[in-house]
Amino acid sequence: MTHQPPIPEAATSPYPLRPAPIAVSEAKPRQSAARKTENAGLGGLSNTVIGIGAAIGISAVAAIGGVVLARRRRTGAKASSKASPKSRRGKADDTRKRGAADRRRVAAGQPYEVAYFARKHKISTAEARDIIQEAGPDRNAANALASKRAAASVH
Repeated sequence: MTHQPPIPEAATSPYPLRPAPIAVSEAKPRQSAARKTENAGLGGLSNTVIGIGAAIGISAVAAIGGVVLARRRRTGAKASSKASPKSRRGKADDTRKRGAADRRRVAAGQPYEVAYFARKHKISTAEARDIIQEAGPDRNAANALASKRAAASVH
């Protein structure tokens, strides 16, 4: 079948198969970027360059402000505390630290730790506080001292 039937005029597409060539017009040549900036009266700077400079300046100010604020927060709490030199040494136990290092320490200043230590060794909280003060923050040393005192009081 090499013969193609004719296509009716109403069945043709409104879109051309091949677009017409673009006519070349005699328009003004484009201005270069350098000429635009000279004409803008900004001393040779384009709006893009000014925008980028402003963004960099604002971000630098924000970064410096963040560093200064972080330093104030970090040092402000320590500098403003009017604690005695003995308490400035630090606690025997830091409640922010958790894990094995925290479990090796016992704090005489924490009532719940003293109460737990007293219940564990079946002694009063005053005796437990005295043992912890004497043994220091090391839990193993405090346990050993409590065991020695319990053995000494039984015999």
